[in-house]
Amino acid sequence: MNENINNIKTQAEFVGDRYALPHEFADEFSKLLLKNILDTIVELNINRCSYTTYDQTVQECARQEIVKGLAAHYDLKYTIPNTNIKTFPVKGSRS
Repeated sequence: MNENINNIKTQAEFVGDRYALPHEFADEFSKLLLKNILDTIVELNINRCSYTTYDQTVQECARQEIVKGLAAHYDLKYTIPNTNIKTFPVKGSRS
C-alpha cells in the first residue's frame, strides 16, 4: 500500500480518545484522503505548462475552482493554503 495512504489510515484509526468504530474510521479516512488529494492538487507545479503570465493566471484560477468544486461536492470544509506560487518572467512576446 502507498506510504501516504498508510499514514492516513493510521491517523484515521483513532477518533477522539478511543479506537474508532468502523463507520467512524471510514468517515475519518475518507476526509483525510480527500484533504490529502486536494493538498496535492494545490501543490502541483502547473507553471511549466504556461507560455505567458496570463496563462499562469488562468491555470491558477482553474486549479482553485477544481479544488473548491471537489470540496463542495464532498461537503468538506477546506481552505486553500497560500502556496505563494511565483510566476516566471515572460520574455518577449509570441507573434
